[in-house]
Amino acid sequence: LKRLISEVSFLNTCGLPLVYFYPRLGFLSPTTLRYCKVFDELNRLFPNIAQMNIAEIGGGFGGQAAVLRKLSGFKSYTIYDLPEVHELQSRFLKANNSESGVLYADGRLAPSGKFDLVISNYAVSELQRELQVAYFENIVKSSTRGYLTWNLISQNRLGGLSVNDVLQYIPSANITEESPLTDKG
Repeated sequence: LKRLISEVSFLNTCGLPLVYFYPRLGFLSPTTLRYCKVFDELNRLFPNIAQMNIAEIGGGFGGQAAVLRKLSGFKSYTIYDLPEVHELQSRFLKANNSESGVLYADGRLAPSGKFDLVISNYAVSELQRELQVAYFENIVKSSTRGYLTWNLISQNRLGGLSVNDVLQYIPSANITEESPLTDKG
C-alpha cells in the first residue's frame, strides 16, 4: 500500500485537501487512501485492468481514473457524470497527465454501454431510484464485471434501491462487507 500511495502522491496536493498522519503511511488525504484501497481491491479481483474498457459512474474529480491510469493503465475509461463535473475531471486529469483514453458521457442520460468493468464508488447508491434503474438496465447488466461500493443514502432518503434490489439486477453478485468500515451501514 505504501508503494501505491507514493506513486499517486500528487493526489495529496491537488486542490489542497486536508491531510492526516497515518502510522506506517505518513501524511495523506483520506481520499488518496480510499482510491488506493479501491485500486488494490480492483487489481486483486480483476488482474488484467490494463486490457479493459472501464466505465465509472460518478467520477468525482477524476481521482480514481488517475490512479488507475498511473498504476495499471486501461484500454478506455468512460466517466458518466454531469457535464459541469466533466470540466473539473478533464482539468484534473490533464494536469496530472492522466487523460489519455478517458471519455466523458452525460450521466443524466445513462446511455447504453457495454464495458469490461463498471465502477461506482458510492455514486449509484446516492442517486434517485429512476436513475439507478437506468444505470442498471443500460450499463451494469450489459457489462462483464462490476465493482460498486454502496451506502444507504438513496434507500433511506430518496426511495432508492436496496442491496436486495441490486441483487435482482445482478444475481451473480458477491457482497463483501467493507473493511475497515468507514461508516454505519
